[in-house]
Amino acid sequence: MFFVFLLVLAACGESNDLVEEKSNQGEEGAEHVTQNSEKEEPEKDAQEEKPEKDKESSDEDIAEELPKIPDEALEVAYSEISKYDLVKDSHIEIDTEKGEITMALIVNASTNKEYAEELGDSFARLLSSFTSTFGDEDLRSPGKDDLGELYEHYDLVVGVGDGYGEYIAMGAKVPTAPSITW
Repeated sequence: MFFVFLLVLAACGESNDLVEEKSNQGEEGAEHVTQNSEKEEPEKDAQEEKPEKDKESSDEDIAEELPKIPDEALEVAYSEISKYDLVKDSHIEIDTEKGEITMALIVNASTNKEYAEELGDSFARLLSSFTSTFGDEDLRSPGKDDLGELYEHYDLVVGVGDGYGEYIAMGAKVPTAPSITW
């Protein structure tokens, strides 16, 4: 029975030194191992808490560095994109904790992939342009080959679909990329 107990302890990850110490010292060894385990656990907890605290502070740092997107910019972007042919609905979700902007367009099912990509690109440019116009920060507006400075701070995900669960085009851009990858 004592041998089975040692095997179970060995299988649970204790080192051979601790198992030998147990067999030589009997119950005192067991107390020693328990005390070591208890001592190790608080150290592990302290180590595990550090990354969580670092993660929380890094999330807060990200949110503080991100330019604020004013409600006026959102409203005008929605208004302008709705004027485009085949656009039925639009939505923008801003996650400051992740530093991500998600844009969704619902378009007519007859929309082809090329036009869907153009609509997604236009929607992203509209938001960037109106954020630089209405925002407190002095952000560069979109240019011919540039989506604007807004997307140098945020990740961007754009989905264009028919509203029935089918995506016509899906694209993404990270701050270091020059354009949306479709």
